[in-house]
Amino acid sequence: MPLDESLITSDVCIKCGSCCKMTTDPIRCSDFGFPWYKTVVEQNDLIKLVNFDSNKNQVQIRFRCPKLDVDEKENTYKCSIYADRPAVCSNYNCFKDANNKNRRPENWDRIKVIVKQVHGVDLAWDGPMRRVTP
Repeated sequence: MPLDESLITSDVCIKCGSCCKMTTDPIRCSDFGFPWYKTVVEQNDLIKLVNFDSNKNQVQIRFRCPKLDVDEKENTYKCSIYADRPAVCSNYNCFKDANNKNRRPENWDRIKVIVKQVHGVDLAWDGPMRRVTP
């Protein structure tokens, strides 16, 4: 059963911000590549090294949009250019994306809690449990 895309409203989005972040698939790096990735990532608050597999010499990186304003005290994630955001952003719906890819959205546990708070709906994922690395 697909996820109900109508549940992803602006009230959900401003508490989530998951679409303003992206985690890469594993990237293979050469022997000199990991130190380069580590150096670049440590120098940039918008990029985070989230996984390193030394056996496979792979990294995963999470990027965050520079227009995302995070207020940890209020627990909100707001687009600072919301009214004028690019179409790729305004058209994005994480449930639609998950339905198309037949996998849970990234940050599934956070999203289902927010949907419960905003809409009073308990969500379950009935599709394949392919892991989307956080």
